Amino acid sequence: MCDFYRYTSFREINLLQRKIFQYTYYKFKVIDYYFEPNFTESLKRNELRQGKEKIPDVGIKSTMKKLEMPTLEEGFTVQCKNN
Repeated sequence: MCDFYRYTSFREINLLQRKIFQYTYYKFKVIDYYFEPNFTESLKRNELRQGKEKIPDVGIKSTMKKLEMPTLEEGFTVQCKNN
């Protein structure tokens, strides 16, 4: 079974923590994949978008400031980071 989560709010983080607890309780591995974003490349990809798909540069910048790499203390059993 695979569940994929992208969490951005407190409510979603709470849900993620409950799911991690449930999976580890039943001896499942909980793997965290984290991909370090590249601000310059993100802006370039955004420039290729048109209409409503394109977002203001400030939106990309503010979102990147909020990103935090998940930690093993959150309950993940394996952590994979891509730079």
